[in-house]
Amino acid sequence: MKAKMFFLLTAFTMVSLFFAACGNEAGNTENKDGVAADSTATDATAPASNIRLTPFPSSTEFPNASLTFGYENGKFLFHPRNYQFKQQTPDAPQKMCANSKDGQHVHLIIDNEPYDAVYESSFAKDVPDGTHYILGFLSRSYHESIKTKDAYMAQTTVIKGNTTVNNPMIEEAMLFYSRPKGK
Repeated sequence: MKAKMFFLLTAFTMVSLFFAACGNEAGNTENKDGVAADSTATDATAPASNIRLTPFPSSTEFPNASLTFGYENGKFLFHPRNYQFKQQTPDAPQKMCANSKDGQHVHLIIDNEPYDAVYESSFAKDVPDGTHYILGFLSRSYHESIKTKDAYMAQTTVIKGNTTVNNPMIEEAMLFYSRPKGK
C-alpha cells in the first residue's frame, strides 16, 4: 500500500512540475490574427490566443530496436538489437538538445536514483541485496527514449550477492523519470 501511495504521489508531483515548467518564454508572439501580443502579460483576462504551437520534427525512428539485459556478478549485460551504442543519432544536430558526445546509449534507472548512461554492453554496478525496481531503455544520443514495446525492460528484481535471484517484468502502470538529471 505504501508503494502504491508513493507512486501516486510521485505521478501527481511530476504532472504538476510538467505544467509548471511549460510556461511561455518571455517575448512577443503573434496571435491568431497575426498581431504581436506580449506573452509576458499578466492580465488574467488575456485571451488564450497568445499561445502558439510550434511544429517539431519527428525524431529518427528505430522501429525494430529491442533491448534485453541481465545482471550477474555485479555487472549489467545489455543486448541491443537493431541499435548501435556510441553512434550519434542522425538528426542530433537539428534537435538542439543536450546531445551526448559519446552517442547512443541505455538509460539505466534503479529504484529512485538518477539514471546511469551506459554506452557499452557491459556495465559494472554494485546493487545492494534486496528487491529493486530496475528500468533500462534505449536512448538516442540526445537522451530521447526509443518508444517501442521492445526498446525497454522494466523489472522488479531481487538481488542477492550481486546476482539476480528473481526478476519478473513490471506489469502494473508506473511512472519513471529520467531527465533533466540532478537537482
